[in-house]
Amino acid sequence: MTQHQTDTLTVPVPRSLEVEQSTLPAIESIDPEDMHLEDVLAVIRQALEEKKGEEISILDLEDVIDYTDYMVLVNGYTELHNRALSDAVLSALAGYDIIPEDVQGYRRGDWILIDLDAIVVHIFLPALREFYRLEELWSGGREVS
Repeated sequence: MTQHQTDTLTVPVPRSLEVEQSTLPAIESIDPEDMHLEDVLAVIRQALEEKKGEEISILDLEDVIDYTDYMVLVNGYTELHNRALSDAVLSALAGYDIIPEDVQGYRRGDWILIDLDAIVVHIFLPALREFYRLEELWSGGREVS
């Protein structure tokens, strides 16, 4: 098990990942050495779906902004649920030896940001997502299904 520093809280990240059946591509057959951004997005989406994330949205921002290619947005029910969603994403990515550049907001839990450089994951409480309306801010991006 590896450790990941979030704010001032150390979160254990298990090295193993049990992959359940889902509607996503068969990610268990992905070679970590040959992963593409679309594969990483599939891993993230599956982790969020398995933990019952709500209103998952993936925006392709490659032609809109220069600091990231994709933005993933998802709602959790509570701060605790948001932390569980974050833990699921971090654990799933660790299974492919992908460690984020930064994780912010984990301790508070109302808005957690996971920065993977080319992909940024935002995990919100619904009220904050509605208030900040990132989908509208980056409406030039294309939604990825």
